[in-house]
Amino acid sequence: MRILEAKATTKELSGKTAAKILGGVLLALFLIILAFLLIAFLINRSQSRKEQTFLKDHGYLNLVSVGDHSLNVAMFGNENGAHTIVGLSGLGVDDYSVMARKMTACLEEDNLVVFVDRAGYGLSEDTNHDMILDFIVEDYRAALANAGLSAPYILMPHSIAGAYANYWSSKYPEEIEAILFVDGTQMSDDFYNYDPTAKISTDEKIGIYLTKLGISRFGMSDFSKVADETQQLSTALHNQSLDSLAVASEKAFYIKNLQDAWSGLVTTDIPKLYICASWGFDTPDYNDARQNILYPYAEKMGNCEVVLLPGDHLIYIQQPEACGQLMKDFLEKYFGN
Repeated sequence: MRILEAKATTKELSGKTAAKILGGVLLALFLIILAFLLIAFLINRSQSRKEQTFLKDHGYLNLVSVGDHSLNVAMFGNENGAHTIVGLSGLGVDDYSVMARKMTACLEEDNLVVFVDRAGYGLSEDTNHDMILDFIVEDYRAALANAGLSAPYILMPHSIAGAYANYWSSKYPEEIEAILFVDGTQMSDDFYNYDPTAKISTDEKIGIYLTKLGISRFGMSDFSKVADETQQLSTALHNQSLDSLAVASEKAFYIKNLQDAWSGLVTTDIPKLYICASWGFDTPDYNDARQNILYPYAEKMGNCEVVLLPGDHLIYIQQPEACGQLMKDFLEKYFGN
């Protein structure tokens, strides 16, 4: 009997010892993970400050409050110029204000060129608001007004921002002098079905919050080690953007925003230049899209001049001088300056 009791006692002790060891391992693992996250957070904060200082020194940091978050409004060129040209980036493009500067170089002498980053882009703060058309455009308007800029504006949208520009000009036509589309997303009645339940997934949110802690910093380039200054600025802006709730929301509402912009599009006499990029103008698919989508879209917008320019969707990087000259000639044609 005593032998059995002794064996039972030994098993209990062994079980308790194993539990203690397991508990110790789990605690050590937790402390290691916590230490890693803390180190990542501190490194990310330190690097972010360096990037912000670098961008500020080059004129790219100018946060303006729009309520519960702030947007970055970078201004270049002639503050007393003839026009205020407002650059609006495409979906997920966080360095438009840097990479489009070669395109706008010929415009900056006589105009004020402004780049407004949407929430979650570049230096702009993130937001958990749904990134639908009305919210995006009202954010733009508030940022410009609070930066001390007044309408009318000339909009210079790339890609999906073309839909935002159309919504803006349709709702507030008195605020828009002209629109310079840089291969804007073409719209028509033929859209994919939109899922009204579309939202940011839990997995996406977890990834975004981990990124905000600085986890992604370990896989990022150090802007100071990039040779070209333009690429340094681009890298610094990209590192600042990371993942964001706003960009994830904008992707979720992509089709809805296109549908709403198309259905609410008002034909106006506002002068519009549409620079359309394509590698091949003579392919059957391109010619079909041009005849059935691009030109009807331009006709519905009203007073829109379409110019075909060889290149891909980032035409402002491939042919910056050509794009800039087209814009300059267009403005001289309509405004004489």
